[in-house]
Amino acid sequence: AFVAAVRARQAESMAALMLEWIALAACRTGEARFATWSEIDLDRNVWEIPAGRMKMRRPHVVPITERMAEILGEAKRRHPAHENGEDPARSDYVFPSGKGRPLTEMACLMLMRRMEAFADFTPHGLRSTFKDWATEQTDFPRELIEEQLAHQLGAVERAYKRGSAHERRRPMMEAWAAVCAG
Repeated sequence: AFVAAVRARQAESMAALMLEWIALAACRTGEARFATWSEIDLDRNVWEIPAGRMKMRRPHVVPITERMAEILGEAKRRHPAHENGEDPARSDYVFPSGKGRPLTEMACLMLMRRMEAFADFTPHGLRSTFKDWATEQTDFPRELIEEQLAHQLGAVERAYKRGSAHERRRPMMEAWAAVCAG
């Protein structure tokens, strides 16, 4: 019901597009707000967030689901460069305000406040919802769930872990997208 309500507002709201992206990626608001087109690789269907923008200061790779690719297509279609038949610049924000700057920290929260049934929820709570679903309703391994949330592993695990396991996480995120879609 939440995602359906968000989608109903997407025709007029870039914040609604970003809010669904946050839900589907199980990412933090700031990671989505400051996402640039240079981080998006549609050939590999990944979003590569640089270490400097991550809470744990390590790069994070997020698999882009089919629905996330649709959201990117809509965001690109709304970009001012599209009016001239061009793609956004690599340095442009994926979810910009009307002035080309990132949406505010409060954009998604205020959108949720205006959605009466979800007024007491927060965008960050979507991460918890993802974790609850993944741990309680699926058999996906804990380490994949934690990696999707970009949580820090224990010191020993961290010493041996080199990759992002994003391809192993892709089926989990497609399953999550299906749950979100109802």
